[in-house]
Amino acid sequence: RSSTCRSLHLHFTISEEIITYAEAYLNTRLNEHIHIALTDHISFAIERAKDGINLNNRLLHEIRVLYRAEFEIGLWAIQHINKTCQVEMPVDEAAYIALHIHTMKIQGGDLHQTIRQTNLIKGMVLSIKKYLNIEIEEDDISYHRLITHLRFALTRLNQSELHMMDEEMLVMIQKKFPVGYSCARQIAKELKADHGIEFPEE
Repeated sequence: RSSTCRSLHLHFTISEEIITYAEAYLNTRLNEHIHIALTDHISFAIERAKDGINLNNRLLHEIRVLYRAEFEIGLWAIQHINKTCQVEMPVDEAAYIALHIHTMKIQGGDLHQTIRQTNLIKGMVLSIKKYLNIEIEEDDISYHRLITHLRFALTRLNQSELHMMDEEMLVMIQKKFPVGYSCARQIAKELKADHGIEFPEE
């Protein structure tokens, strides 16, 4: 029992060190709930690592792009855990930690909503790849720009902040980029059918 208590105390200490680092890195205070949520997550993650169980994070690439600062904190965190506990944390864990950090920022949003939005973006990228029959390099700057744009498009929908494009611009885009526009229409159709999300023509 005393061994378990020491482990839990160590996990709490590690979590607090990560929080302190995150607040300094982001220059902001995090929601007080991070102390419980992150400690709980870190504790289970360390036990999984000790048992050789790695959870693949299928949103790793999207999180790396969408939440860059938080992901950098996550990378620091797994290195810190590796040194402190002598366990090998996979890079996937940095992405999980990044989500916790992001949702505990002021106006960071709900964890489930953040994961849902990231899943939607991943699905949109997969649809683009399938429709255009192309591969997208995840380290390419174009991929980063695409991911960021899709995120802002979804955010604007949620906040009802739609920029109204004038009719001439809309017609010009439809004529100049027919394949891209057709692809975008297909993605909008899928989002409406699968998630009830409706994009305006713009």
